[in-house]
Amino acid sequence: MIINKSDYPDVFYPNDELSEEDIALFDRVLPSNIAGKEREFFEKMHEKEMGEFAGEADMIVSEYDNADEIYLIRYYFTEYQIGRGIEDRRASVAIYHDNLSDTLEADLFPLLGRHITLLDWLRERDFDKVMYFGNFQFDH
Repeated sequence: MIINKSDYPDVFYPNDELSEEDIALFDRVLPSNIAGKEREFFEKMHEKEMGEFAGEADMIVSEYDNADEIYLIRYYFTEYQIGRGIEDRRASVAIYHDNLSDTLEADLFPLLGRHITLLDWLRERDFDKVMYFGNFQFDH
């Protein structure tokens, strides 16, 4: 399903406060030679941060889609929560950051018991099951 910005004017509008860290991240990553699902991830996340507001929550990775039960949620434009657990998100340990750059460099040790950044964890899975339309409610 293709989402058009003109169909969702209340969701798409310019973000005037992109962090310096994320500006540097996208300036470094997008012109590089990364390919495949990793390139798609950075392109889609850039688009989301530049103009897709997530007032409720934008589910990027669901705890139901991976054996580690890791979830990644985006709020507003550039705020992120990483957590673990299917039982109850409010009861789980969570890691919060105000930008994608710091979120990707977050050490998942408190969640997994091993030192690995979120970016490396996503790479281990070849960015499998990353969702780019989690910010939208669809009628099925």
